Order: sequence, then structure tokens, then C-alpha cells
Amino acid sequence: MKYFTLLILLIANTALAKNYDITFPEKVKTSLGLGAPQVYIFDKSQTLIYKVKRQDDNLLSKFKLKTPLPDSDKLKQELEFLMKEPLVFNDNGFTLIVVLLDIGGKCPPCKAQMDVINKIQRKFKDRLTVHTLTVIQSNFAPEDLPERYRPKLIGKPTN
Repeated sequence: MKYFTLLILLIANTALAKNYDITFPEKVKTSLGLGAPQVYIFDKSQTLIYKVKRQDDNLLSKFKLKTPLPDSDKLKQELEFLMKEPLVFNDNGFTLIVVLLDIGGKCPPCKAQMDVINKIQRKFKDRLTVHTLTVIQSNFAPEDLPERYRPKLIGKPTN
């Protein structure tokens, strides 16, 4: 019976974890910025306790952090904007959100970060939910980008 309960918990946790495809223009409309990989860790009270916008091989130690970061609510809103649905948190432990690049398998830091996350996920089992946001290649016009990311013409325009 206890193995059955454990199996149900594992399946339920896996069902909560989701993968999302987002586009570059969507991402730059938020404060997440350009870098990848990016990792965000929320505790069981849905409070942001850690964020990093680069590869972090020492990620396991960050789960011990207790001090909430000030921009937790704003970040949750931006992530929900990208996910196009409410963010699902793990009530028994931690929720980890990772933002990756999909550029034809040519993001070595993203792959290395996912290797670290997979090891952590095996250790935490049902106490960790991992949501993955992957920035996919897409066609877009400069007008799709916020003003600060639009290319600027240098020199005199030709008519």
C-alpha cells in the first residue's frame, strides 16, 4: 500500500511539472532579460528564495536559503504571462523554474544546467516540481520587440 501511495505521489508531481515553449519577443517583454540558462527557486510558501541568470553548478546548496527575495510577486506575474496559465507550485517542497534556449542543441550551459537539475530532482523526488520554459526559434519583426531591444539605424537613411 505504501508503494502504491508513493507511486501516486510521484505521478501527481510529474503531472504538475510542465514544459513551455516561449518566443524571444515574449521573453524580452518581461524583466527576465536575455541570458540563459536562468533558474528561479520558490519555497513551499510560493516565495522566491533564489534566482540566477547563468549556469550554477552549486544549485543544490541554494535550497537551504530562507531569505525571500523582494521581487517575488512581480516575477510570478511575468512567468504566468509567459506560461499563459497560473503557475503551479509544489506545496510539499520547492518549485524550480528554468529558462533555456533552443538553438539547435547549441546551448552547452543550458544542457549542463539541466544535468544538475536532473540530479537534484532525483534527490528531492516528490518535494521538487520543475517547470521548463524553452525559448524557441521563431520569426519576428523588430516591431515585435520592446523599444529598448529594437535595432537602431546608424548613419543617414537612404531614400
